[in-house]
Amino acid sequence: MNESDYESDEGDICIPKFKKKSKWNPPKSKNDNLESFITSVKAEVRSSISGKQVRNISKSESQAMINLKDRDEIVIKQADKGSAVKWRHYSAETLQEIAKSVTDSSRNNHNIAQLVDDEDCPVKFFDWKLYLKQFFKQLPALTTYHHFRMIKESPGVVFVREYCDNDEKQFRLLKNRVVINPLSEPTELPKKKGLDAMRQWYLYQEIRPLCYGSKDITCPKPTIPKPEITVIEDRDNTRKCSYCKKTGHETSRNGKLLCPLKPK
Repeated sequence: MNESDYESDEGDICIPKFKKKSKWNPPKSKNDNLESFITSVKAEVRSSISGKQVRNISKSESQAMINLKDRDEIVIKQADKGSAVKWRHYSAETLQEIAKSVTDSSRNNHNIAQLVDDEDCPVKFFDWKLYLKQFFKQLPALTTYHHFRMIKESPGVVFVREYCDNDEKQFRLLKNRVVINPLSEPTELPKKKGLDAMRQWYLYQEIRPLCYGSKDITCPKPTIPKPEITVIEDRDNTRKCSYCKKTGHETSRNGKLLCPLKPK
């Protein structure tokens, strides 16, 4: 700033014509969504000034999307809201074909299917609810909160907020005087039994005609006899039939009255 930037009369104090540029910046917000929006707006403004487009994905990811778009067996359509994409079609009748669809959806092997009965890397199920119950308390009104935060300086404490602009609350979930053994493991749950006879015959009779090349894998003929639906008598004789208005009818397995006068 030189002498021409000042206005002054004889005997008066020099007053600058222009104010100095402020270096003050607003403090960073605690709202992560707001900060992300500010960052994206700054990047867009810079790109419009420089004339260069700012990429939000890498070149390899962009090329992967182009390769995915060129595949004939997959149809990708724009979602109803936003600019996201979603899977629309993939022919899969067996568990292996479903796993293959998951693997094929990622050229960079980000998506890996985990099969329960995989001999090389089986998926195991543990009773985590019973295991964690001995160390932690349940968070009250869990479904009413949408923001959760935990820090290493406060082990066993969770900070929650219902919405981003609400006051934060903290709850101590770790029970008092509890020491967790890092080598302890939860109990492994036993494998569930297969489909019962009723379900197997339903797949064979109802779903098998809809399959193409994997009928004998997905819906084979059951090796166990088809169960019969037993009719149980209505012993109390208090329920009235809605058709004939009488009592004493037999009931089916699902509890419906079987009226002999009602046409089938």
